[in-house]
Amino acid sequence: MRTDTTAREEALSAINEIERGKHSHSVFSSLHERWKGRRRDLSLSLRIAKGVIEWRDKIDLLLGDYIIPSKYRALPSAIRNILRLSAYQLLFLDKVPNYAVVNESVALAKKYGHRGTAGLVNGVLRRLAQDGRERFKRITGADEAEKIAILYSHPLWLVKRWIEEFGKENTEKLCSYNNTTHPPCIRVSGGGDNILWALDEFKKSGVIAKRGRYAKNALYLVSISDKVGSLLALEPFKRGLASFQDESSQIVPAILAPKRGECVLDLCAAPGGKAFIMEELMEREGVLVANEKVERRAQALGELCRKRKSEIVITVKDGAFVTPNDFFEYTAGKLFDKVLVDAPCSGTGTIAKKGEIRWRLSPENITACSQRALALLKNGAALVRKGGYIAYSTCSLEREENWGVVSEFLNENSSFILCPPLGAIPSDLTEGKTLCAYPFRHGIGGAFCALMKRIN
Repeated sequence: MRTDTTAREEALSAINEIERGKHSHSVFSSLHERWKGRRRDLSLSLRIAKGVIEWRDKIDLLLGDYIIPSKYRALPSAIRNILRLSAYQLLFLDKVPNYAVVNESVALAKKYGHRGTAGLVNGVLRRLAQDGRERFKRITGADEAEKIAILYSHPLWLVKRWIEEFGKENTEKLCSYNNTTHPPCIRVSGGGDNILWALDEFKKSGVIAKRGRYAKNALYLVSISDKVGSLLALEPFKRGLASFQDESSQIVPAILAPKRGECVLDLCAAPGGKAFIMEELMEREGVLVANEKVERRAQALGELCRKRKSEIVITVKDGAFVTPNDFFEYTAGKLFDKVLVDAPCSGTGTIAKKGEIRWRLSPENITACSQRALALLKNGAALVRKGGYIAYSTCSLEREENWGVVSEFLNENSSFILCPPLGAIPSDLTEGKTLCAYPFRHGIGGAFCALMKRIN
């Protein structure tokens, strides 16, 4: 069997798993592990899987020209996904001849279906191969919002929401950004010498990295040789000095700027990137507690701490219900100097990396995330001493989850005031006193962070 056929079947498996509810980053991590040493095949699998997730709705609209929509919806999910991944290849990829795409997709349809479904797939794809690209270009909407939603394959309700918040031009830029492949971003811990060493190590291994624009420890892996196996096997990762983390996420800890000797809490800590940055800022002196509600994620964070020889204290509690007593054994009976509430959110600022988010979200989800975040912020505030600080952050672009939560919290808590970042933040990432990173403006993942001080 040809390797690109195997790559397509791996892509199909990934798409099926994500459709069943798994997170794409987890599925793709497993794919990386299985295919280490086969960079070219891995790249093809990832491109197909990510492309199908991103362009799902527009591809489905196109397939409606070749198969009755009700019949299409009634197909087993694996057969629908074979049609989707085949359509994606015929529409977006040029290196493989159309007949090869059709033949290999028919073989998959036989394996995951039967002769009847294989015949249907064959008929649909042969017709799509003839005029699919032209039909795809002509698919459009009735008004500006629908045109953007269809052109960039985003939910109409979300596009309307963004147009109201950001305007038509920025919304179109945002949707385009979400459908563009961006190089992975990592953080190299420590000072400038570590970064220079990592740049050199990557280059020797066949990886070209470039510095980030905003976070001093950020590197983008812009070119990865086909000879590279698992990135995690490269020396900077093996030594625990490099980890995957969005550039916008790397900036958040500087807003709280924890210092040596302070007592600091990361209330919703997993996967741990921000906690490790805060540990560096504290120079490993003081008390840093990383709390995580989900035990499995807390265990993974604990493994990272052991690998890094970190002294971070790991606790497993629901941040919306913890009390000061839950942490007194670590803080010698004192409240915290600083608390970070990096709230679970809709993640609309990370759709470029996690394309399935757009299809899983609803307005009700965003409201629920906002309510949960407010509960976490209120409870986290009770853990802060007078004169101490609490930072509230998300990777959402939604006003309801960001300013909405902060405004409601401040209206109900006169003991806290909004204040500017304690550390240095690039000026073009700030709006007033808060961090506001937008993909369409800054070219990085979305992020929001507000800092508040307890005054009485």
